[in-house]
Amino acid sequence: DIDVVVISLDSQPERWAAFQARNRAALENLRSVGVICDVLSGVDGADLHRQGLAGLQRLHDNGLIDLTNASTSSMSWGSLGTAASHRVLWKKAAVVNRPLLVFEDSACLDPSLHVALTDLLSDRPLTARGWDIVHLGWNLDTDVVCSCPGMH
Repeated sequence: DIDVVVISLDSQPERWAAFQARNRAALENLRSVGVICDVLSGVDGADLHRQGLAGLQRLHDNGLIDLTNASTSSMSWGSLGTAASHRVLWKKAAVVNRPLLVFEDSACLDPSLHVALTDLLSDRPLTARGWDIVHLGWNLDTDVVCSCPGMH
């Protein structure tokens, strides 16, 4: 069993509508196996920008950025909002102790995603395999930097 959440901004409802239209077949196939997509109102980077230093300090206090590290301080406000949105969902997954599949509203889903998910989840729980995160897909328009202390 898995929860699926799409991050989308309330201020841009057309993006949620476009996600649903673009991924209609995949969403219908997921529903056919009992998986429903919910939407999370994402953290808007423009709001963080308006908050200025207070917004940056909140991200720093939540462990999302290191104000002393030049690489994180050069992130765009939109990227910071996206990171904060993902952080909200990571915390949710930890609290409910259930797998959580997260998409951003720009994602293009394969219509056969339901088959892969069924196969992935049918054997045994992901945590029993020692997995905390499974990354599905790729991103061709940005650099992704991930720091995972203790992982090789």
